[in-house]
Amino acid sequence: MAADDLKKTTRDELESALKKASTVVAAYGSVLEQVTEPGILLHSESDLPFTKAEIRRSIELLLIVSTDDTKRNNLEVVDMLLNDFVPDEDCCVVQHQRGGLSQALKNFNAGERDAMQLAKIVGDGVTQEGEAQLRQIEERVKHDNQTTLERHRELRREAALLQRAT
Repeated sequence: MAADDLKKTTRDELESALKKASTVVAAYGSVLEQVTEPGILLHSESDLPFTKAEIRRSIELLLIVSTDDTKRNNLEVVDMLLNDFVPDEDCCVVQHQRGGLSQALKNFNAGERDAMQLAKIVGDGVTQEGEAQLRQIEERVKHDNQTTLERHRELRREAALLQRAT
């Protein structure tokens, strides 16, 4: 195979991978626009249009090739938000422990101002065991966020090296 044919094949494969990555990230962005349950910051992985790993790989590929700082920053933000999607069994704990808070916020936004009633709703369904599980889930997400931030630093270095090489 001639060098020009190899370059064309490699370029075509890269363009195809970038197109697929853009499609994956766009589908994920649509999901992000829909997750707006007040008071509930963690969501179910089953709500994602692709696996977390596939979404993350797509985001990272786009981060490597992006030269636009605004686009890069947006990609880094949605990558961090990906950590908020937890396994379904963890999401059940979150929903159970924070369902009352979510309902109280909805009631407050609808005009409910009786503090005692709102406080009662916030506490509905909350258990000590559930709160302990929720803390563990939140600690895992916090750890994942730190790992993601470190990966963003690595990707910025790799992208800078790639830009210098071209």
